[in-house]
Amino acid sequence: MKQKTEETWYPAIARSSPYMCPYSDRYVVQADIVQKTQIKEKRIYVEDQVDIDIGDTITCKWDYQICMYRLIQTMNQHIHTDESNSHGGFYYIDGTQA
Repeated sequence: MKQKTEETWYPAIARSSPYMCPYSDRYVVQADIVQKTQIKEKRIYVEDQVDIDIGDTITCKWDYQICMYRLIQTMNQHIHTDESNSHGGFYYIDGTQA
């Protein structure tokens, strides 16, 4: 069986917090994975110490060794939308302050 050499990263929306999957004995997150033509609800393998909340945007890829999706990175929404974390404030495209 030939493996793909390029990696494709997929955005996903977490639908659960990390939990121990009884079938694989791995920590997983239930998530909606967005692909080109469809949205799949799948389990994504995560490390046991990762902090993911329901609704967080995460990035995953298919891992051929464990035959399931693996977490690449977490993009917690509160980090990107908290006004205290933005230098200079928020602005509209036309330059006016939000």
